[in-house]
Amino acid sequence: MPKDRALTKEMHALDEHAISFITSSDFVVISTFDNEGKINTSPRGGETGFVNILNNSTLIIPDARGNNRIDSLLNIIETGKVGCLFFVPNLNETLRVNGTAKISVDEHHLALDFGLSSTPKSVIEVTITQMFLHCSMSLKRSKQKRDKLRVNKR
Repeated sequence: MPKDRALTKEMHALDEHAISFITSSDFVVISTFDNEGKINTSPRGGETGFVNILNNSTLIIPDARGNNRIDSLLNIIETGKVGCLFFVPNLNETLRVNGTAKISVDEHHLALDFGLSSTPKSVIEVTITQMFLHCSMSLKRSKQKRDKLRVNKR
């Protein structure tokens, strides 16, 4: 069973710490799945704060131009579910956001400042249903392993 602390940190809307985390993030990993349960995980990056916050329960993630694989978008159309893991440079904690999602071409959403060189054709609108910070242990372990590999290569 999860420890009490792991259960009590779960929230259903953004607070000031989560807002600060997202506005400091330049990288998020998005996970979706289709009606058959096939999972897709996709990295998304941009300028710091490229994910826009509409209110305490809604995020707007740009669909920046890339390789034109639209697996995530198709999955969102099919199931309307998304999981996001936000990273901040030089910070070992991560922020997990789960929720419902839809693809938007609303002109107000497309006009938001994403720090992109061109306007996205669509955005992902995420309504938060679950959110919490992850402890730093996994990234600390990863860094220790990378540091050890660097020392051994010298």
